[in-house]
Amino acid sequence: MLKKLIVFLSLIFFIYVPSGINAQSSMPKIYINDQLYNISESCVIHSGTVYILPNSAGEILRLKLSTDENGVIYTFSTPTRLVTYDSVTGTVNISDRHSFAYNVIEPACPSYEFNSKTYIPLRMLCEAMNIVIGYNSNAHSVNIKIPEYTIGFYNQKGIAVASKESKYGLVNSKGKVILPFEYDNISNYDNPLLFKVIKNHKCGLVSSEGIFLTDIIYNETEYISPEKIYLHKGDAVGICDVDGKIVVPVKYDDVAYSGNMIAMVKEGARWYLLNCATGILSETQYNEIYEITTGIHTDNNMIKGYYVKRNGKWGCIDSFGNTVIEIKYEALDKFDLKGRARVIYNGKFGIVDCGGKIIIPTGYDYIYPFGNLSVAVAQIGSKYGAVNTDGTVAIPFEYDYLYSFADNPVTVAYKNKEFSIISTDGSRISNKTYRYIEEFKNGIALAYAEGYGYIDLSGNEVIECIHTDVKQGTAISVFLKKDGKWALFSPNGENVTGFIYNNAGEFENGLSAVSKIIDGKEKYGYVNDSGDTIVPFIYSSAQKFKYGRAIVSKDNMHGIIDYEGNTVIPFNYTGFNPSYDYNVIAAADLSSKWGLISFENNVLAPFEYDYIFEFENGYAATLKNGRYGIINTNGIVVIQNEYKTSEEAFSNLKA
Repeated sequence: MLKKLIVFLSLIFFIYVPSGINAQSSMPKIYINDQLYNISESCVIHSGTVYILPNSAGEILRLKLSTDENGVIYTFSTPTRLVTYDSVTGTVNISDRHSFAYNVIEPACPSYEFNSKTYIPLRMLCEAMNIVIGYNSNAHSVNIKIPEYTIGFYNQKGIAVASKESKYGLVNSKGKVILPFEYDNISNYDNPLLFKVIKNHKCGLVSSEGIFLTDIIYNETEYISPEKIYLHKGDAVGICDVDGKIVVPVKYDDVAYSGNMIAMVKEGARWYLLNCATGILSETQYNEIYEITTGIHTDNNMIKGYYVKRNGKWGCIDSFGNTVIEIKYEALDKFDLKGRARVIYNGKFGIVDCGGKIIIPTGYDYIYPFGNLSVAVAQIGSKYGAVNTDGTVAIPFEYDYLYSFADNPVTVAYKNKEFSIISTDGSRISNKTYRYIEEFKNGIALAYAEGYGYIDLSGNEVIECIHTDVKQGTAISVFLKKDGKWALFSPNGENVTGFIYNNAGEFENGLSAVSKIIDGKEKYGYVNDSGDTIVPFIYSSAQKFKYGRAIVSKDNMHGIIDYEGNTVIPFNYTGFNPSYDYNVIAAADLSSKWGLISFENNVLAPFEYDYIFEFENGYAATLKNGRYGIINTNGIVVIQNEYKTSEEAFSNLKA
């Protein structure tokens, strides 16, 4: 009988009446936790369903405990749900507010039209937000029961951390408490199956069903992956998995789990390999040990391997402790994706693979990594050349310097005070030589012949090398100077602005300070890396932006602006010495006296000093009447102005 009654009530509450049918509108009484509230004119009752009206912006009237001074419920919200209304279709979307995404849980809700206004059902909203609602048809009253606890974000399993009277527990999406409110804190890991609970300054792990996976006995728990959760107890460390199963006993000074039931553990100053399945600790000890992420080759198989250091020498072992690369090298690089690594033996460079095979014997004074190419630049004595992966010479050792190929098919060579471009076999790409060429970036390189310009990998001058100066900008722009004027170029060689600027500065946060002659006077403004004017040319000087602010001047008075050109600090000062990292500026007023202000233009230290130096470690030297003192970033004097040098003042600060 009770089940039938519940079904009957649920059907009543969700009866949908098409638009155009007249309905009896009335003002229901709204009770929240048994307290009566007024819901203004935004409510309609029809066929046992209570509807509320979205506001003019199309947003839902949302319910929460706070009301205005007349007791009117004015919002309907929850930290765990996002409610949106589509006025065109008359539907409501309700989404879970997750850490990473909103998942729609109710794609559409039938609305009700009355007096040319579209209403949506209050019951559906309450139920979607885990708020219990009941309706008394005789008294036209709606009874809303809001949980006594505050709910946080629901995870993908529909579990949320909740709090009640400063204690924490877990609830599911139906509002059922699955872990009681008796813990000091609960953290929701990235894994929805796991929570960290804290009680009396100790940690433990709980599943999404509220089942304890570990006791609350640990100083800290660190989630790395489902099979790697670090447990700290006192000075000991161990590892468990997402089910709480102990993988590495909590008794070691340090641990690192590499998978396949093999862990690296530390006892005292020595590292060992531990077979987690058998609990057997290897007898061989190492000073340092690190997992090889690419694996190592053993009998044509790729298995777990480790870089190891013993008695100051490096080598590699497999997961059984067998030596794969002899532990004899002064240095051993990480293996690249093709299983190759540089080594140093007796001060000479070579290359080995992850199976222990020597690719390039250790006979070079330096060697670059191969990268994705089959050739690597190397050095013998003072000369540079290149070698192939089979150890043969690709480029003779006759150059004064060779840049690394860095996966490019060509590189820059320097010989007899000239720069040229050569390929991986040493052949010249172009007959032209340059006085200077930088390394290639994004397929182009800055070069200097008769002047500055840019060349591509084929040796073509994408920007002719005839310019007298250069100021490199961003990845899509560069300033070049010719005949006393600056222009902004794109990487394809297009002059996007023309030679119109008197001065051009380095780009900072996508903006550069540039100047033009306007009405016979030099005026500064700011352009972006496409040449668009962002801040107009109205300043007599301008510095580059830092932390979103830039120092500019008008009529010999200094001020500070933001990215949009808004004045942050007015033009009331004759000098600035900013300390951006501390959010303060030493400034000089019209009397040429220095004080300290904040970037909000609040005076921190009075304008009574002859000079205030830049801040270091939270302190700045001050000069007053020929004597030095020290202030802090709040402008408070910590050392009086009574010392002959700033060094003497700081020595007394340290004392």
